[in-house]
Amino acid sequence: MRSLNKSYTCIVASKSEKNVDSLSSMLIQNGYTKVLVADSASRIRSIVAEREVDMIIVNTPLVDDFGTNLAIDMAEKNLGVVLLVKREMVDQVSYKMEPYGAVTLGKPLIKSEFVQSLNVISAMLQKIKLLDRQKKTLEHHVKEMKLITRAKCLLIEQLAMTEEEAHRYIEKTAMDTSRKRVHIAEDIISTYEN
Repeated sequence: MRSLNKSYTCIVASKSEKNVDSLSSMLIQNGYTKVLVADSASRIRSIVAEREVDMIIVNTPLVDDFGTNLAIDMAEKNLGVVLLVKREMVDQVSYKMEPYGAVTLGKPLIKSEFVQSLNVISAMLQKIKLLDRQKKTLEHHVKEMKLITRAKCLLIEQLAMTEEEAHRYIEKTAMDTSRKRVHIAEDIISTYEN
């Protein structure tokens, strides 16, 4: 079984310096080495705008926001989110946060729950990154296929080839010149669309 990637950049947000130190320490003890700190929602938004961040831990309330609006905003950006609230508020806040994939934990914090939540979020982040890479690969493939199809259409229109002949022409030219089909398609498009 592969181990979880813990090289994520995390932001610990709390208006209490003591809580920041405690949460940061727990993250570092569990292998999370890139830990940033903030005391406000506005500071977190600023950090996220400036650099890549993977996860935020919000000890509510912050100095400028309770934290739920921030959590929703960050979860919609595919960041992992752990929201720490008073134990009597967990059900209410969790109900609001669950549709966004944010984890809500009660205070005082139980370390094992926190670590387990971090592990679940790390697994989710790995899956999101994998799906994002797959999406980019598919988008690239679709873009190439569109270019090849456009080139085939030009060969059909300009040289009166059949679809099969146009396909064969692109395939053969690519093999004969040791180039990718998409590069042959780009050459055809630049020749016939001018």
